[in-house]
Amino acid sequence: METGVIIEGIDDYDEPETGTDTGGADEVDVTDESESESESESESESEGGEESQLPTFQCELVDHLVIPVDDTVPEFNGLRRVIAVDAHGGTYLHNESPVAIELARIDLDGALSWSVDLLPHVPNYNAFVNFLHVEGGAQGPVYALVPSGPGGYSDVLVALERETGSTLWTVPLDDFFRANDALAVAPNGDAVVFGADLTQSAGEDITYSTIRLSAADGSELWRYDDFITDRGGPPESVGVSPAGEVFNLVDTNDGGGIVVRRIGPAGILIDSLLGPDYIASADGQVRTDGYGRLILDFSTTMTDYSVRYDADLEALDLFAPADYNPGARLQVHGAGDDELLILQHTAALPAAESSFDLAVAVPGEPERCRVTETWPLVEPDNPYSDARLGASRWTVDDEFVAALYEGEVSNVDFIHVFRTR
Repeated sequence: METGVIIEGIDDYDEPETGTDTGGADEVDVTDESESESESESESESEGGEESQLPTFQCELVDHLVIPVDDTVPEFNGLRRVIAVDAHGGTYLHNESPVAIELARIDLDGALSWSVDLLPHVPNYNAFVNFLHVEGGAQGPVYALVPSGPGGYSDVLVALERETGSTLWTVPLDDFFRANDALAVAPNGDAVVFGADLTQSAGEDITYSTIRLSAADGSELWRYDDFITDRGGPPESVGVSPAGEVFNLVDTNDGGGIVVRRIGPAGILIDSLLGPDYIASADGQVRTDGYGRLILDFSTTMTDYSVRYDADLEALDLFAPADYNPGARLQVHGAGDDELLILQHTAALPAAESSFDLAVAVPGEPERCRVTETWPLVEPDNPYSDARLGASRWTVDDEFVAALYEGEVSNVDFIHVFRTR
């Protein structure tokens, strides 16, 4: 089976046919009251000349944990949804029960660290468990952003102690944060939440809000509000660079591409990225490399792609999976120097095996190294067998940890955790 990625210049990319009238990006109303104030902040953006804040990847597989999560292991039974990996390598799972919001943390040795029920924090909860978001940085609490449910109820941000899962504080958010919200952690442990009030009528502006909350007590440190006129979809993703800059992502919801805002550490808008038209995804994700440059993952025509941007939000590189099929999943992460760590997980359906593939490359240069792990699916001939990439990130120990869920129809389920460096 062929693995790896194709790396090509963004100018060489042919936009896929979507069959949708994409409209024009000039319909997006960008609210920027502080353009002159932001100039000094944007000057501090690294152009790649400084040392990256991420380690160089050595293409070494440290461990591949296979953790059963079916009824043969009572403490894990029902925890079949991988939603996060924290900066200390912990993997977070949750259930899909309408009567509880169970969140569990698995240590790097595969043991259950703790399990808590978040339901008491959200009295208006109404089975919106699929929208639960969890993030844990190098410092500060682990955050769970829990939707309260329909009917105008807002989300609740819960701060948990990483080692024990005990609740440190809770903050009910306002009406601009209702399900579908995005969550990230700043380098110092503060929480960043990106939300929108999607209850406006057709023709009304949709208000998007990005807030930064103190790790100590959840108090609001700054807030940035802006508007998209009658086009915006749900808040897709939010990410924070090593320097504290915030990137948030909205799919314009009408085939007109995406909107990315770049907000400075003090909550002042620096600039925006509009479009291009072919990037229109319900699964878009933003992150940054070690120099704070934006990396955007998106899906189109049933294939995953990633684009990296420079400090001026001009596209630098396009990445696409070498194995073009609906089971191929691609993520691009920053690494040391000017390297990029390219993660590809492939599970073509039906499939006899699944594969986890990491490659290190500098665009325009030969691939530096690769690590590949392949394993047989328990039910290879079952068309409903599935293996889904859940979450991945660098840890404080300079390891790259990724977790995925493998589900079979006969209730044989596993979590795979890969530790690499």
